[in-house]
Amino acid sequence: MGIVIKATLADAPPLGLGAIRMLVSGAVLWVWLTWRSRVGATSRWIGVPWRLVSLATLFYMLLQGFTHTGFNHTSAARGIVLLNTTPLFVAALAHFVAPQELLNAIKLVGIALAFAGVYAIFARSFDAGGTRLGDLLMLSAALSWSLHTLVTKRATQRMDSGSLMLVQFLGAGMALHC
Repeated sequence: MGIVIKATLADAPPLGLGAIRMLVSGAVLWVWLTWRSRVGATSRWIGVPWRLVSLATLFYMLLQGFTHTGFNHTSAARGIVLLNTTPLFVAALAHFVAPQELLNAIKLVGIALAFAGVYAIFARSFDAGGTRLGDLLMLSAALSWSLHTLVTKRATQRMDSGSLMLVQFLGAGMALHC
């Protein structure tokens, strides 16, 4: 994904590119959801946890915005490494969101070592191939993705994951288009 985004940034503005990706994905997903639906389309939206859906959509929109803008300011390689710190953020933040995911000393040391490894990759050439702004945007994308992951896990316990994705794609697409 990162290499494709980076390659297409020469022909499209970052947020516009993100909007196009999300709106096209949303349209395709809507067709698929409509085709596979065995129950009426309106029943899909009964009992939806809209607060969680709104939060998940916000974090997804931030993920897309930070990712597309970040790749515009850093190299694809740096961006991908930084974006893939998401599991580290999930592990650290799950302690506060999911009571069953307690953060003990061993997990804390593991997370610290993993972040130290990411830092070590970039320590000698912090500005080579990118900017601090691009790196910060990619870390913000990883943080947004981790929050999105944690909220989505809760939301899909009470609704269809395809419907949640549809709302996120269309919401992010419309927000990035503005």
